[in-house]
Amino acid sequence: MSPTATLETPEITLQPGGAATVSLTVRNDGDIVDEYRFRPVGPLAAWIDVDPPRASVYPGDSTTVTVSFQVPRSSRVPAGVAPFAVQALTTEDPSRSVVAEGEAEILPFGEITAELVPRTSEGRSGGRHRVSVENHGNAPADVRLRAQDQEERLELTLGQAGVHLVPGTVQVVELKVRPRERLWRGSETSHPFTVSALPEDGPAVTLPGTYRQEPVLPGWSPRLLKYLVVLAIITALVLAAVLAFNAVQRGVGNLVSRVTPCIQGAVSGDPTACQDLFGGGGGGGGGSNDPEERIETLEVVAPEGGIDIVFLEIDEDLAPFAVDTIEVIVTPGDTGRYTLNLNEEERPEPASAGPLLLNRMIQDEIDGSRSFSASFTAVEGQFLRLGLECSTAVDDGECEVAVELQGVVLPPEE
Repeated sequence: MSPTATLETPEITLQPGGAATVSLTVRNDGDIVDEYRFRPVGPLAAWIDVDPPRASVYPGDSTTVTVSFQVPRSSRVPAGVAPFAVQALTTEDPSRSVVAEGEAEILPFGEITAELVPRTSEGRSGGRHRVSVENHGNAPADVRLRAQDQEERLELTLGQAGVHLVPGTVQVVELKVRPRERLWRGSETSHPFTVSALPEDGPAVTLPGTYRQEPVLPGWSPRLLKYLVVLAIITALVLAAVLAFNAVQRGVGNLVSRVTPCIQGAVSGDPTACQDLFGGGGGGGGGSNDPEERIETLEVVAPEGGIDIVFLEIDEDLAPFAVDTIEVIVTPGDTGRYTLNLNEEERPEPASAGPLLLNRMIQDEIDGSRSFSASFTAVEGQFLRLGLECSTAVDDGECEVAVELQGVVLPPEE
C-alpha cells in the first residue's frame, strides 16, 4: 500500500519577512520499513525547509516532521495566494512516493523609493531633471507626483501626474524647471524646490532639488570693473574739458555744476549721470537701453523622402539677437534629421551653409519637445537656416519641425 502524507494546516498565512511552521505527518501503510526523503516543490520551494529532511518509518507506523516557511520581504514574492507542496520520496520504491499540498496567503506590504537626478540644474532659462520611482513592495502601487517651490519663483512641470508600478519595477518621469522671471544681471541665484512621491498606501517620499539661475548678461569681474571706472573718469574729464571750452565759446554759464555729477556718476556706474552734459534732459531713466526679451520661431515641413529649408533674416529690428535657449518641437514617430545654421547669405545649398548650431536625428521621439542651451548672437544681415530631411512620417506623409529661439535683442551700441 502507498503511504499517506497529511498537513496539519493546509492553509496558512505568511507575513513577508516573518516565519511560520506547519506539521506534516507521513504514515507507512506498507509491510516493510521505508525511508522517506522530503522535498519542497512549487513557487515557494526556495523558502521552505523540512526538519528532519529524512525519516525512517516502520510498517503501520507514522512520523511527523516540521515544515518551516521563511518568506523574504521582497518584491520577488508577490502578494496573494500561492500553492505549495512537500513530496515524501521513498528510497525503497519511488513509485510509492506521496505529495502533501497546501496554500499560503502572502500578505501585501508597500515600499516606495524615489530619486531626483540630477539634484541640481543650472542655466539662464531653465533646467531638466528626472524623477525615478521604484516599487520595492510585493503589490501594485499607484503613486502621485507633486513638485513645488515655497517661494513660487519657478514653473515646475512634470511629464505626468503619477505612475502605476507593478512589484519590482521602476518608472522615470521628466521634470522641467523654468524661472518665472529672467535674471538679467548680477550673481547666480539658487532656487530650492521639492518633488514628492505620494503612494496611496505608505509614507510620502520627499526629494529636495535646486535650480541655479544664471544671469542673461555676464557680470563684470572686479578687476575689469575697476579698469572701466578709471576709464569712465578719464573720459568724463576729457568730455568736461571739451564741453567747457565749447561753453566758453558759446557764452554758456557755469558748467561745473553739471560736470561734477557726471564724474560722480561715472565712478558709481550710473550710465545716465552725464545726460545733462549732452542736453539729454535726464528723462526716462535709460529704459530704452535695456535688452528686449524676444522669441522667434522657424517652422519647416518636408515631404516623406524629401528635404526643405526655411530662413529667418536678422533685420535691424531683431539685431543683435542674443540666443540662450533653442526649443525644438517634432512629431513623435517621425524619423529624419534637422539642422540649424547661421548663414551670412540666404543660400539653400547645404555645401554653402554657415556655422552649424544644431544637427540632430529625429528618432524614437517620445516627448515631442526638446530644449537645448545656446550661446550665440546673430547680427544684422545674417540668416538663420533651418533644414529638414524627412525619412518617414506618421502624419499626412510629411515631417514637421518647429524651432523656437529664445533670447534678447540687445540695445544698439552708441
